[in-house]
Amino acid sequence: MKARLKEALAELQNYPIALRRLDVEKLEGLKRAYRIRVGEYRIIFLVDKKDKTIYITHIGRRESIYEN
Repeated sequence: MKARLKEALAELQNYPIALRRLDVEKLEGLKRAYRIRVGEYRIIFLVDKKDKTIYITHIGRRESIYEN
């Protein structure tokens, strides 16, 4: 699973092209927040288009990642 997570994070460097290949969806209620689904894990990240920067905020299991 670590290898799959690392691969997804490496692929994210090719943003926005990576959006087509990864299972990325915008999170409701949050500006600029997205998630990538990797098996039962989720990677939550923010996109700053102005600075062309991606901030990874959370990585965790599906059942606990969305709490709080």
